[in-house]
Amino acid sequence: MELYKGYVIDPEKFRIPSYCLSPFNTSFIESNRRIVYEQNINSQLLNKFFGNRHYFTRSGKESIFHALSQYKLKPSDEILIVTTTQNKYISNCVTSQIERICRWSRTLSSSTKLIFINHEFGHTCTDIENYKKYDLPIIEDMAYSLFSGRNASAGGHGDFTIYSLPKMFPVQMGGVLRVNNSAILKKSPLLEDMTVNALRSLAYHYLLEADANITARLKNDKYFRKSIGTIGGYPRFESTLGDVPGIFLFNLPQVDLDELKIFLQSNGIESSVFYGEDCFYLPLHQMLKYSDIDFFISLIEYFKEYKNQ
Repeated sequence: MELYKGYVIDPEKFRIPSYCLSPFNTSFIESNRRIVYEQNINSQLLNKFFGNRHYFTRSGKESIFHALSQYKLKPSDEILIVTTTQNKYISNCVTSQIERICRWSRTLSSSTKLIFINHEFGHTCTDIENYKKYDLPIIEDMAYSLFSGRNASAGGHGDFTIYSLPKMFPVQMGGVLRVNNSAILKKSPLLEDMTVNALRSLAYHYLLEADANITARLKNDKYFRKSIGTIGGYPRFESTLGDVPGIFLFNLPQVDLDELKIFLQSNGIESSVFYGEDCFYLPLHQMLKYSDIDFFISLIEYFKEYKNQ
């Protein structure tokens, strides 16, 4: 243990802070317990964000599997994965669900039977029309992008759209399967009524704060962009009107990013390498204060000075 600019570096095990990619922290456990019993939910608000026909699931991963299960896919079939960056990095949350049914690829082939579009980290894909010309089914993954691209109608191009509640709200579970093409739906997800009602209550409660959450995320993104430059980094994405970031992705030249990941995680910050581009990502959500971002930046600065050998 030691001090750096007033921050404790490598504290003892039970005094490590906890910063997650999700806005959730332990202070929400009791308040969320109360929220699940709230009544008088306005379905119009849920429909505004999740579409007129949607189903709650336990997670975004479960929503992906339910969507894929609606098609007659054979193990030899392929799903083309398209992402905003077109980088080779794909989350295991996506690939693990596809592999339960068939294969996946990053290139279009004669075996391609479906296109899975991942709007990465709050930054929406802008070339969806290019993929619609292949006349293949489309599923859109908006797990990190619920608040993004609304003017470009992202999330409404495919048969199904996937959302993840913990990536947007301070909750511990919950996914949403939005049905844009009812003709495709063969079997709807089934959860216990108690779980569905709890997830509806939580989603409704936090959607009431959507405008404030969007403002907070955009302000934190702007502060991150300014701060990362002070330690030699720069943002991976340009600021795009209508997109609301879900994480902060940045380049940091001449730094061992794998070691940085180990260091930051051991100091309580969920983070990772964006493999394939030598980029790195940190939490960016509405619960962060500027002082939290200052802490992140100082830890990286300490790593560069004393650990990056």
